[in-house]
Amino acid sequence: MRGSWPGAVCERSGGKKANTTGCVRTRTFGSGTKVFGGQFLPPVYRKGHAASLNAGACIYWSDGSVTTANATRCMPKAMIK
Repeated sequence: MRGSWPGAVCERSGGKKANTTGCVRTRTFGSGTKVFGGQFLPPVYRKGHAASLNAGACIYWSDGSVTTANATRCMPKAMIK
């Protein structure tokens, strides 16, 4: 996991009280496929909702295609290493 935007908080050591609002979880496979999930953009909340409205999950396949429900919530391909 890593912080995703400048000033993002990605603190996992607090157990259930950890602040992971700025964390992006990543996994890379031997095929070159990369999976990202979490909060890439600063969070947007709606009154009465605890979860951010713009968290995302994106799969960048080794053939260059992307699988996601909303591409605007994914990291730009240029940022993926």
